[in-house]
Amino acid sequence: MEPKRFFAENSQRAFRMVRESLGPEAIIFSNRTLADGVEIIAGDEECLPTEPAPDEPIIFPAFEPSQESLWDEPIGPVSHDSTEEYSELKKLLVSELAAVKIGHWAKFDEAKYALFQYFLNLGFHANHLSKLISVLDDSSTFEESKKDILQEIEFSLNVPPLKGSEVESLEGIIMLHGLSGAGKTTSMAKIATQSVAAHGKENVVLVCADNKRLGAYQQLLGYGKILEIPVLRVRRESELEEILQALNNKKVVLVDQPGLTPDELPSIELTPAFQCNLADIHHFLVVAASTQGTVLNRLLGAAWSTRLSGVIVTKLDEAVLLGELISCLIQNYSPVTYMSAGQDIQTDLELFNPSEVVEKSVLLAEKYRYSEGDAISSAVKTLLHQQLEFLH
Repeated sequence: MEPKRFFAENSQRAFRMVRESLGPEAIIFSNRTLADGVEIIAGDEECLPTEPAPDEPIIFPAFEPSQESLWDEPIGPVSHDSTEEYSELKKLLVSELAAVKIGHWAKFDEAKYALFQYFLNLGFHANHLSKLISVLDDSSTFEESKKDILQEIEFSLNVPPLKGSEVESLEGIIMLHGLSGAGKTTSMAKIATQSVAAHGKENVVLVCADNKRLGAYQQLLGYGKILEIPVLRVRRESELEEILQALNNKKVVLVDQPGLTPDELPSIELTPAFQCNLADIHHFLVVAASTQGTVLNRLLGAAWSTRLSGVIVTKLDEAVLLGELISCLIQNYSPVTYMSAGQDIQTDLELFNPSEVVEKSVLLAEKYRYSEGDAISSAVKTLLHQQLEFLH
């Protein structure tokens, strides 16, 4: 595949055209400002040059039948470990390239380095910022570049079109997953409240499949009494599918899953929740806005995340910085659908609003302003941590 040429009146529009045509993994080969706009040359991995052919022909030794054939043993599929190793190596190389760019800006490009410092203070990942800042129009002012980056961040968030305009449009079996303390049970109560208003209390059921957390069932019972809807308990994992089959006449069945730990992520697809052979099951991942980026990437980048109907971002009112969350959502291209702030189960769950969240990330950075030294230290720690993760 040959690299493609993209032309637009400004860098923000040109970069958006690249993303729409080639996806989030597009490789930028060059960008330049022309008299009437901005030109970007981009492509995918197939456009990368392969190793050039040697000047001298390679002479292979004649094949001798007595030699042991290299093909005596069949070649098996590439192992999962090899795929993960390649992925980690790619991340390491990206981190190193980002570090090189940032070091170059620090010495030779004050304008881009100032932008990097500003967005780093918002919590955005250094790797993410290096891609965004690299394609900016060099003739733009700081404020123009800042606006372009914020718009590109907003456009890059994967907010899928939903069947309706509100939470009330959710129907079927809704399973909520997430780390312990992410806000699954509260989110479940918020969805249930709006579902009761839309479909009536006779069509909504709560199911507690969390037997790990003390008091989980009692908490759901409390919500059930408030909303006047039934609450069922799954005492053994094998009962889950049987209970859900018995509720196939209900419009909305909300299932509260046990809280996860990072160590459990690789095996989550083997749990009964993902093994249920039923139609109309929707899996949602609940993440707190204040979750560390390393943990977020493990959640959002896990193999089972491709089966998610969406991500629910909770506790936006408790976050100090939102850039890390936004970077993780963009880099993993996660389908983010709903957001919440506060404990009010009547009004606090709504459709994810990219513009509102990006704007909030700026306001939070102004409220909890870091020093320049803190910002650079944060970037260095992030890059080093990613490299140490790879080595271990």
